[in-house]
Amino acid sequence: MITLDSKIQKGEKEKEMKNKKLWIFGGIILLIVILNHIFDWSSYISTAENLEFMKRIVQNNLPLAILLYMVLTVVGVWCLRFRE
Repeated sequence: MITLDSKIQKGEKEKEMKNKKLWIFGGIILLIVILNHIFDWSSYISTAENLEFMKRIVQNNLPLAILLYMVLTVVGVWCLRFRE
């Protein structure tokens, strides 16, 4: 039988999980910003010649790029779904 106390406990656990996910997300964003500051990734990615290089790699290996995108998307969705 579901009681009011069990509903309150379930709501508190869900709230804790949301807060935990928020802190993890914030930590990942902070880590990316710090690593970008150290390794200066944004300047590397934003130069025209590097963007052309990445474009050529994808165009030359389009089936592999599509397969890699699909695999990473499926794995990411699967991990998120089964983690909850």
